[in-house]
Amino acid sequence: MQHAPESIPKFIEAISEYDCVIGSRDINHIKMPIQRKLSNFLTSKLLSLKTGTDILDSQSGYRAFKTEILNNVLPDYNGFEAESEMIVKLAKNN
Repeated sequence: MQHAPESIPKFIEAISEYDCVIGSRDINHIKMPIQRKLSNFLTSKLLSLKTGTDILDSQSGYRAFKTEILNNVLPDYNGFEAESEMIVKLAKNN
């Protein structure tokens, strides 16, 4: 219940222009432990610096990918670090 299903058409529209689209939750208005909110905020800021891209919600699982890029961005890890790893791989592959 963290992402609105009504956003799916926006994802479909955006994926025609981009290789990946990542949804951004309004972290301040969803139920999440404060330590996870802080971790997401810090990780998003650090990834923004590392990749040179404004990352608003690095831990969002609401993502769309073009199939032709998936092999280049699949994570090697399967925990919370997987989302960040994929963002770094996306940035490396432009």
